[in-house]
Amino acid sequence: MSYSIIYGRQFVKTTKGIIPMILSGSNNCTEFIQGREVLERNWYPMTLSNKDKRIAIPAEELLERARAISTGDGADYEFAKQGGKWLYCKDVLKWVESGIRNAMNIERINFFRPNTPLYGRIVVWRGDKRETVHNCYCKTTQELEAFAEEMESAWKVYGSDKTVTEFYPYLSFEGREPLSIEKMASLSDDEPVVVKVAPYGYYTKTEHSCRNYERNRAAAKVFKNIDDAIAELGSITFHASKVTFERAGADSAKSSKPAEKLFALRITEGDRAGAYIVKLTRSRIWTSTSSEKAKMFPSEKAVLKWAEDHHLTKRFGNAIRAIESVKLEVKSNGC
Repeated sequence: MSYSIIYGRQFVKTTKGIIPMILSGSNNCTEFIQGREVLERNWYPMTLSNKDKRIAIPAEELLERARAISTGDGADYEFAKQGGKWLYCKDVLKWVESGIRNAMNIERINFFRPNTPLYGRIVVWRGDKRETVHNCYCKTTQELEAFAEEMESAWKVYGSDKTVTEFYPYLSFEGREPLSIEKMASLSDDEPVVVKVAPYGYYTKTEHSCRNYERNRAAAKVFKNIDDAIAELGSITFHASKVTFERAGADSAKSSKPAEKLFALRITEGDRAGAYIVKLTRSRIWTSTSSEKAKMFPSEKAVLKWAEDHHLTKRFGNAIRAIESVKLEVKSNGC
């Protein structure tokens, strides 16, 4: 039985609509990667076809198509496999709604995954001769929409050319791996945000080409929206999992965020004097001389209670004879 496997999804926003990009492949087609035979997979817009030559589809129309699949006669049929489970036709509408809700423009995608443009290509075959008539790496929405217009124009020109035997429009992210950044799209485009970069803290300003951070959320710079934050920060080279956007404002901070963790536990006497406690298990304790790796607590009281509850000085003998609570301040990541 042949079926499609969906490995990843990243819908892309443009001013014309949504480009529903998916990373997918067949269960019975393989390719060789570094000498290993593996199942093939590629990024492509799932709606692009000879019948519909548009790259971007208005969100309402995309939802209507998904609704037709979910409520049609084949609603109980398998649509594709994702994460080892069947995605049934009746669930396609919810799946598309989620994709649209988490869609990002190409600029934001490149912020979270630097050097991840959409690669566009138009290939024309005349008999056994191949010609690439357009080739581009789209890093901005403007470049992406220009490619879409070029592709639609080329389709009209070469579609009526009797010497053309095949016409292939191509749009893809490079690579075989999911982008895994949809969770970053949880905030709406017009919400004020602050930026948190682990392990440094909240971004406050850039001074003399150095980004400054503080652990205290109240000191964070408030941006009008995510795009303004991206414009100031640029493509920072940290892994996306270390960069998070949080809703700005005292009300949201009180309702959805725990107290800021500003305190750490430092060993003052013993074989590990001067080190900070990082992690504790039933039989081992990890420490580090770097405060950036320290286990953090919201208050001095919480630090001392945790230390008392875990009997540190009794359990680890000469290694830890005395401890103290330390309030940490991180001003900058040192460029």
